[in-house]
Order: sequence, then C-alpha cells, then structure tokens
Amino acid sequence: MTEKKVPAGFVDGDPLLDEILAEPGMADAVENIDHGVADMNRIYAQGLAEIRKFAAQTQTELAERMGIGQAAVSRIEGRDDLLLSTLAEYAAAAGAVNGRIVFQINGVDIELPLARYLSDTH
Repeated sequence: MTEKKVPAGFVDGDPLLDEILAEPGMADAVENIDHGVADMNRIYAQGLAEIRKFAAQTQTELAERMGIGQAAVSRIEGRDDLLLSTLAEYAAAAGAVNGRIVFQINGVDIELPLARYLSDTH
C-alpha cells in the first residue's frame, strides 16, 4: 500500500475518524445525522416549491415575475442557503403579502418583515 502524501503541517485525521467510527453505535449515529440533514434540505427545497405551487405558478411563470430564467428558479428552490433578499423576491413574485420571518427569543416573538429586503423595483 502506498503512503498518502500530505502537505507539511497537515495532520491526517482519517485514522482518528476511523477509530471514532469503530466505537459501538457511532457509525449508525453519523448515518442518522446524514439522513437528517438530507431530509432537512429536502424539506427546505420543498418549502420554496410548495410556496410556488400554492400560488399555482410554474417555475417559468415565477421566473418571469422575478425577471430571471426558469433555471435560476430551479437553482433557488434547490439551494441549501438563501439570501433574505432572494427569499423576499421569490415570495413577492409568488404573490405573498406580509411575508415575515419570526423568531422567538426569551418567549418574545421577533418579526422581520421580508419587505425590508426587497429591491426598490418592487
């Protein structure tokens, strides 16, 4: 077996990772986390698509309202992370009114209106 060449100062974490994954139940726990992350990403992507579908719009129709191409809408719906301005534009193009993000901190609801993140063209 050939030895891996690694940059100077780099510490290979594979042996430690292999040791950790060999602990009883650890590999299953990591796999469950991986599935959980995949599920969250799928739900997130479905959430944006569900907004569009609830508005009875195709990706092409929503794209026209946003002034972008259909492929861009597809990419937005598939992203793991969005800028608030992109979310605001997407929601507005779908016909959402009074869109907001709500956080609860110390029992108090804090609302961020999405309209504050819209460009001046809306």
